[in-house]
Amino acid sequence: MKGPGHPLATAVWFALLSHARNRLAVGLAVFFLPLFVYVTGTAAPSSALPLALGATVGPASAAADRVMRVACALNAVILLTGLMMFMATIRADALDRRLVLAGYPRVHLLLGKTLALCAVSGLFALYATALLTAFFPVRQPWALACAVATACLAYGGIGIFLGALVRSELAGVFTVIMASMIDMGLHNPAASQLGDAPGLRLLPMHGPTRAALTSAFTTGSLPGGLLAGLAWFAAATLAAFTVFHARTRYGRSRQLRPGTQPEEGTSHR
Repeated sequence: MKGPGHPLATAVWFALLSHARNRLAVGLAVFFLPLFVYVTGTAAPSSALPLALGATVGPASAAADRVMRVACALNAVILLTGLMMFMATIRADALDRRLVLAGYPRVHLLLGKTLALCAVSGLFALYATALLTAFFPVRQPWALACAVATACLAYGGIGIFLGALVRSELAGVFTVIMASMIDMGLHNPAASQLGDAPGLRLLPMHGPTRAALTSAFTTGSLPGGLLAGLAWFAAATLAAFTVFHARTRYGRSRQLRPGTQPEEGTSHR
């Protein structure tokens, strides 16, 4: 199957194609996400829960079951996005190395994965927002979608970085699962009262969670939360570019070990 002619367009095309063929991830998104949001929200009480959203928004409160639904939706989408990006990156590692050795631009390969991440994050954001709107009236649906997309970008970038860094699928999967569960658990107001602690403000989900809660239950805005999530996305993708460049820069010398034959098109010095 041929992709688009431009190297970047080809990289994006095949990155999206690999995600579309991931039937397990698609099935979890379609069936697990609504079930997870429904069950966790049903199990939570409907009593009012105070929300610490910062001085710019002011005091706010919401039903605990609705807060739980927002937090669990965020937890599910960042877990799915992180795992999808990690698996796609680590499984394409050998092919990416060969493409680089053949002259394919490194930046196009990683940028293709990053643009595919943006597309996946947008789809998850719209789907999660529509799902939450079906359970309760969301005050600012589009702002909530932006917050969810930012959360997906942050953990998707982390997934790409881990896929470029680690060589064990089990280690990467375990890291993504545990990191997302701990991060979101600490920032879920229905389960933790430590979400506004100074030490937790550096975690990836601090800003996106506050922005999502602000959008879901108030008419205020919290652009700083979105910027914090985008900062994590930028840092993770930059780290992934650095690791991938370092690994493929010396790929040719690693391929040509003593006793091995050079690949076609290469010559001994």
